[in-house]
Amino acid sequence: MRSSVLPKLLGLQEHELGRVWPFFSLYGLLFAVLTITDGLSIAFFADKLAPAQLPQLYAVLAVVSAGFLFVYLRLMRAFGHFGVFSFILAIIITCKLGFLFLPKKGVLYGSFLVAKEIGYIAVLMHFGNFLQEFFSRKDMVTILPLVYSGGRLGGIASALTLEYLTPQAGIENIIIMNIALTAAILLYLFVLPSFRVPKMDDETPKENSSTVLRQLWR
Repeated sequence: MRSSVLPKLLGLQEHELGRVWPFFSLYGLLFAVLTITDGLSIAFFADKLAPAQLPQLYAVLAVVSAGFLFVYLRLMRAFGHFGVFSFILAIIITCKLGFLFLPKKGVLYGSFLVAKEIGYIAVLMHFGNFLQEFFSRKDMVTILPLVYSGGRLGGIASALTLEYLTPQAGIENIIIMNIALTAAILLYLFVLPSFRVPKMDDETPKENSSTVLRQLWR
């Protein structure tokens, strides 16, 4: 009796709750990673670079974002949702490793800020497409708000980590922890296919945002 209360409060069928929580957790972990990276990149920028350099960095960001869109469409065509998601996470890990081990110069801090913004764009743009591998359009009406609320919790937890743990652990250890968390998310992706079920309520083929973008690109 009690076990059926939570699904009803969330507007779900009882069997659907087990399908939602893995993606709720995934988005929470993703936002924890992104929030910590965001806090660190802004702190480094404020401490190591002059505010006058911000317009230049955002000009670079605009150019790189346009290039990333081209790469994203090509990757989606070649590797699909899982391959692209794995690629995005691998690039995020590589950028953070580079930040740890490369000489600490002004250009590195600026590159870290640009890479953080691209990571944000990539994850947010791709995640909705990724969910459509598991849920129908009818499901998504109910599922999306619940899954995205996991991101809010992940953001709160990571903000508390930055506030209270960074002074004790040090910035480098926080970055290492962030890399380990990103690697854990990458491994988590390999578990998710077990939650895929047939989608019977869509009578017409879906056109997700990546499909529309590819059609416009042609």
